[in-house]
Amino acid sequence: MLPTPHWIAVFGGGLAVGVAVVGLLTVNKSKEPLAFLLGAGGVFAGTWGLLGVIGTYERADLVVAAVGLSLASFGGGYALASTLVPLLSSSRGRCALPEMVDPIDPRPAVVVIAIVEPEHYRLSAITSELERLAAAGMPEATMGIMPFLYAAQKARYRAIGGASPSMKQALAVTERLEDLLDDTVSSVRFTSCMGRDTLDRAICDITAGSSDTIIVAAVTVGESYAIDRAKAAIDQLRPETHGVTVAYTPPLWSADRLVEHVVERVWSASDAPDLTGVALVAHGQPEPWERTHAAFDVQENSFLNRIRTLLMERGIPTQNIRLCFQDWRAPDVTETVRHLAALGCRRILIVPACDPFESASTLIDLQVAVRQARVQDQVTTITLGAWGDDPTIAGVLAEAVRTAREDL
Repeated sequence: MLPTPHWIAVFGGGLAVGVAVVGLLTVNKSKEPLAFLLGAGGVFAGTWGLLGVIGTYERADLVVAAVGLSLASFGGGYALASTLVPLLSSSRGRCALPEMVDPIDPRPAVVVIAIVEPEHYRLSAITSELERLAAAGMPEATMGIMPFLYAAQKARYRAIGGASPSMKQALAVTERLEDLLDDTVSSVRFTSCMGRDTLDRAICDITAGSSDTIIVAAVTVGESYAIDRAKAAIDQLRPETHGVTVAYTPPLWSADRLVEHVVERVWSASDAPDLTGVALVAHGQPEPWERTHAAFDVQENSFLNRIRTLLMERGIPTQNIRLCFQDWRAPDVTETVRHLAALGCRRILIVPACDPFESASTLIDLQVAVRQARVQDQVTTITLGAWGDDPTIAGVLAEAVRTAREDL
């Protein structure tokens, strides 16, 4: 009769190691020691079981079978954990509005919305982004690749010191907006639309507090796919049947104050206009999003072209101002920096003009793209920051909210 404990140890050890590998790739830093202990326990159990099989039988075919069982159970554990990670961290659950809202405060509530990454690495945020890409028709990641997508985002957080400034900047803008609106609104809150922090949940929370009018202010240049999906979730709640009114401010591509703010930042960083090159960076979007949300690209291009026109009026040559994309489309940042250097620009400004807040993309990806250009030493490259929590941003949002309130 087979010594069952040894074979169980071989199987269980391989299974535990497979689960532990996925855990080390995906879980938060605070939980990594638990994943490591699980993996170490699995290695110990599997080794003990394999040595037991060798010592008991001393047969090459059974040793090969034990090794095969260990590898197979490792693959099974990896596949199981890889499947469970997105399922357990998904935010697909929906909330519900009260049957009929009885408002206590007649003033509208304001929800500021922006697609920003959480301050610290969070599984649910990456899962929600992968779900958006899949819903738009992008190829879904396989079980073998899935954990490495989470690991890549973990590595990005570590590269920026473990914390992203996006959320803090967004909350700072929200606080400034609340101060500007003073007592004309009942409350102002922020939602990131990442993970479980969704717009529909924010609306449900507000209506539970007996407010029946909500103004949603989006901090975005263009009407993006993610913002559109957030609005679609509100439509599914059918707020009008519950006595709730939801109004939306338009995207910020036509905000003159915002355009002038970006122009001033670029101009203050420029040197001799004839020798200054400017790379105005748009986001870009996957092809399936382009087909359904072409307005996003049009609005970002319009915003950047208005900035370009004002910079030309200040003296920067037309050929020295180029539009490029962070992702998905060409020309990219690397190609644009090389082109500006070839034109004779000695000071090149890389401007994430459409990014409201600093993120891993502005802090890491743009820097990497610029380094890959490998321009000559006499060419200076400067990557400017995103809008951040500058008071101008809150002022632009306040104007949009006041206009929406008057239109109600």
